[in-house]
Formats: sequence, structure tokens, C-alpha cells
Amino acid sequence: YVKSDLTKLILSKCGTELCAAADIAAGTTPAAIKTGLASNFIPSGANANGYVFIADSATNYVSDGTSAGTNELQKTAPTGVITGASGGAAVGNAAGAVLYCYTDVDAYSGAESPPSAYITVTRTADQGVSLTNVSLTFTTPWTTKKFYRTAAGGTQFYLVVSGITAANFAASLSADVTLDSALTTLSEVHDEDGVTVIEKPGAAKHLCWHRGRLFLANFSGSPTLLRWSRELEPTQFSNLEQAQFQVGKLEGDEITGLVSFRGSLVIFKTNSVWVMNGDLEETNFTLFCRVPGRGCVCPRTIVNDGDQRIFFLSANGVLWFDLASVPQVPVSDPIADDVRDLDFTNRAGLMVAGKDPHERLYKLAVTPVGASANTKVHVLNLDTGAWGRDEYGMGIIQVTCFTDTGNLGPIRNSDGQVKLYVGDESG
Repeated sequence: YVKSDLTKLILSKCGTELCAAADIAAGTTPAAIKTGLASNFIPSGANANGYVFIADSATNYVSDGTSAGTNELQKTAPTGVITGASGGAAVGNAAGAVLYCYTDVDAYSGAESPPSAYITVTRTADQGVSLTNVSLTFTTPWTTKKFYRTAAGGTQFYLVVSGITAANFAASLSADVTLDSALTTLSEVHDEDGVTVIEKPGAAKHLCWHRGRLFLANFSGSPTLLRWSRELEPTQFSNLEQAQFQVGKLEGDEITGLVSFRGSLVIFKTNSVWVMNGDLEETNFTLFCRVPGRGCVCPRTIVNDGDQRIFFLSANGVLWFDLASVPQVPVSDPIADDVRDLDFTNRAGLMVAGKDPHERLYKLAVTPVGASANTKVHVLNLDTGAWGRDEYGMGIIQVTCFTDTGNLGPIRNSDGQVKLYVGDESG
């Protein structure tokens, strides 16, 4: 995946390492920016807000293309302890119970964690509150905090101060003498009753940036679940039921891919294709099954051909979807014998496809039964429908990935040439 500013090419994975390079050329060695990724799984990725978001089945990541800036998408609520007591002159403040809590903030992505449990401070009239840091932690990348409080006797949280570090805590919060009447910035991590409204989402297998939201799908223990972020806030996920769908839960097959296509979100499952429509307001989202009985069994073979069609490998062969239907006869019918010989049982998640934007080719790297790697690359001409095969003069290349040539357009090397890059088991 390439960053939206075109400065970094994020390679899906080398073994269990996530790697990145500023350019791909002969002799280029990508640098590892994250280790410990899930083994035997090809991640899903998407660009949003200048970052690359990655679903790795065990962890969701957000990356700016550097090692320091590649971290988990979200975290659980912080548990460090603070205490408070009434103190400091604040004429006009009423006496009563004041609630305090805080959140952690990612220094790179700006993600804000769910809030800590609140403490209750009984404040005297015309006074403020003095807070004490008992056991707060400031661990990279969550190196700053935001503090929130209510007015006396209230439940609505307001922002008191942001950018708090271990060094400036005392100077900023040892005497919070802000008047209740001066609190104006509402908390975005609580509702008006002081209830937490965001959470860390579970690890997903697939993700997609669609109409200003980051969508995650197929979670451990919930393979039909689809969740989405707040609008234009891809790191913030609501904990409300309105911000998620179960996609054909009773059908029993899992979600295998997500594609933003002509303003709709296309949701592939093993045995069906679903479409989600609606405007930017999530309460208006609608979900329906467009193609029953046929779906995608190989998630990383899904390739978007602009706004024309989406190609993918089903159990019956290569199909396309155009929001209306799929063809009755697979477009891979000329190579039907090869499709029947594929190892869907052991290698479905590791077969991959890519689009050559210059020659307009759909390239499909597959594993025949008996092989342990993608040893064949079938090639479909998107304009003529003719099939061929890639043959490599320097020996078989066991293809493990193709670069994404999606909405950002093709990736160019340092000479400005359009390239479809291929990764294999040795580099």
C-alpha cells in the first residue's frame, strides 16, 4: 500500500515483519517497521487521513511509514490513578461533587483512547480542585493525556486541558481553578450522562476506507460482524449497536473482503455478495444481499477495476461484480481445469491478485493442489477477456503479493514509470 502523499510504499509483510521503502528499485532493501505480525496471513490495508491502516487478524495497526509511527490502532481505557481534593480560589464555583477522568493520546496518529474510570471530588464553594498524579503512565506512543471534568453535580464531561505529560502535570492540574461556567468544550468520548461512547475495536481480518469512515470486518468469534469508525475519525470507534451490522449471520459463512465501489460498500462473503448503501449519516445505512449463492473464497484476489467491475476468485472460478450481478459462467471458464486443481482448502487466504494498470491485466497467483506456494500466475486481459500465463525467464517466482493500484492510482518508481510490483517468497 502506498501512503496518500506518495512518500512511502508499505509492503504487506516479509515473514512476520511489516516493511516499508521510499522507493522500489533493483537492490532496494525495505526496512522493517513492525515485527510480530500474524504468521501465514496476508493483511488488509487502506489509506486514510495520511496514514495506512492495516488489519492483520491479530492486531489492527495505523502507520505513517516509520517504525515509531506504526502502532496499534487503539488501546483500552487507561488505568493509572489520580486523586483530587478541593483547593485553590475559584470564586463563583458552586459546592458539590465534581467528576474527573482522562484519556491517552497517540503522539503520531492523534488517536484518543477510551476514558479512564472517573474519580469524584467533593468541592467547596468558590474553590477549584487540586489533582495528584499517583500512578499515571506515559508510554510511547501514548505520551500525552487529555483531562475532562463535570460541573458540580453534573454528568456532562468537558475538556479541561490537553497535552498533559509527566513533566507538566503538576503545573497544569495541581490547581484547576477553571470556573464551571467557563467549561464549553464537550467531551467526544462521553455522552451527556457521562457514559463512555468509544472503545477499542477487536482485531479484524479486513478493512476499507469508505465515504469518510474506516470499516472493519470479520473479528475473532464474530466472522460476520462489520464495524465502522466515526466520520473522518478512523481511529475512533463507537461502542453503540448503531455503529455495526451482522452481515448474514445466520448463513454461517464469513466476510472475506470489503470494497468501496461507486459510492456503495461491497461486502464479500464466502457464499454471497452484499451491498451497503446510505448517505453519510450512519442511521441511514441499509444492507442487503445482492448475490446469494456465490461469493469470494480468496480474499486477496479481490481487485477493483476502477468504477467498472470488481474481479475476485470464487469456488467456481473468477467472477466479476458490478453492483447488479455476477456472470452465470465464470470468466475463468477457459482455464476451468486449472481452477478445479487449486488448493482452496489450505491456501485460499494466500492466493493473490493484482491489476497491471498499463496493460490492463488481471494477474492471479494461485497454488495448485500438491504445491505449498503460488507457483502459477494466470493473466486475464480485462479488455478482450483472453487468458494467458506469466512465465518468468529467471525461474519460477512464487508470488505472495501484488502492489495495490486502487483509488490513488498506480505506483511509480523514482523515474516516474508506472509499475505493478510483485513480491515473492524470497523478496
